Amino acid sequence: MGENRKGRQGAEETSVVEDLVVAILAVNFWTLEKVYALRSRLAEQGLFDMQGVSDLDVGEVDRRLRAAGYERGDFPVFAMANRLVHTACALDAGGETKLRALLAQGGSHELDDFLLGLKGVGPVVVGNFKVLQEIEG
Repeated sequence: MGENRKGRQGAEETSVVEDLVVAILAVNFWTLEKVYALRSRLAEQGLFDMQGVSDLDVGEVDRRLRAAGYERGDFPVFAMANRLVHTACALDAGGETKLRALLAQGGSHELDDFLLGLKGVGPVVVGNFKVLQEIEG
């Protein structure tokens, strides 16, 4: 996970979304390292494209998660697919702009409040997201 992601084409624009998706998926015994290792396969499945994911139904996101190697059993994968669809809809409806503004401002409390307002995002996801953002810096 220590790879310098700044060298990727478009990394500065996509890393925030990628980090949030990875953080959401890295819960309940799935570590950041385990999910982070799937990021290229998640990208191939279009799971970092919030506009695209917001247009998909939960079943299709579930299928794409499994195709990317995120296999945890029926209920956990479906639950994560549901969370990703809700997050994608929120980010696509202006939330991504707000998230980037909060990161630029450096206000930790406001960032926490915003992230915790997303369906399915709790303290573990917020912590994971902040860890990933620190690695980028």
